[in-house]
Amino acid sequence: METQKIDPEILKTLRADRSINTCGMVCPLPIIKTTEAAKSMTAGEVLEVLATDGAITIDMPAWCHGAGHEFLGIEQDKNILKVYVRMRQSATPDRAALGKG
Repeated sequence: METQKIDPEILKTLRADRSINTCGMVCPLPIIKTTEAAKSMTAGEVLEVLATDGAITIDMPAWCHGAGHEFLGIEQDKNILKVYVRMRQSATPDRAALGKG
């Protein structure tokens, strides 16, 4: 699978609302940390994930697809991968939102 690089024009104006550093962590930890961070974010916010594990180029698009978030792309800065994800509404509504919590 080819890495989806982020459009340079989008990158000029893209601002992350939150950033997490998973450098030095290997699969599955970067995705676990992303999942934890996403729980405290709202729809429309952008998460930047810093990583050194190349598996994130496959894992993050798959996680976004499964979780219902928008994978914006990846920027590489030397040996650091900067992955950008825009939060969407939760794919699984929480119980309180359904009136059951």
